[in-house]
Amino acid sequence: QGASPYVRLMVQATMEDDPNHASPANWGDPLVTYQFGMSYGQDPKFKYSCLILPMVQETVEVESGSSTSTQTTVWNQAKSGEPFTVYCLLRNTGADGLTTAQAKVNGEVVAEKIMTVEGGSWRVVQMEITVDAPGDYTIEIGDAAGAITIAE
Repeated sequence: QGASPYVRLMVQATMEDDPNHASPANWGDPLVTYQFGMSYGQDPKFKYSCLILPMVQETVEVESGSSTSTQTTVWNQAKSGEPFTVYCLLRNTGADGLTTAQAKVNGEVVAEKIMTVEGGSWRVVQMEITVDAPGDYTIEIGDAAGAITIAE
């Protein structure tokens, strides 16, 4: 399985900033503190990316003539009625600011989280979602989107 999605996103963001950059000190979900640093007349500029949805992996052996090979298939899937976690990166290339991250299932808001992000920094957004009916869905957080199959 490797590193958790949360750790993978932190490493991704750190590497995008600068390969020699020290680890950021803003991991987790801190509250807005006194003198957070928001300035009048300056706007934050938020961008969502790297959406991670729950995945299922299936490995089968395929015979071809006298040889056998292994084929692995991976797809986004969760079980109906059971909560699952989605992750993404939230970058702020503007001034310090607040935003409400919304998780949507087929365009309907199903979860919200207020996020504070300093200018020039990033945060990992983590939300829990439950979809009750089996089927194929689109999950969105901000402008990051992905397809998922909800199984019975």
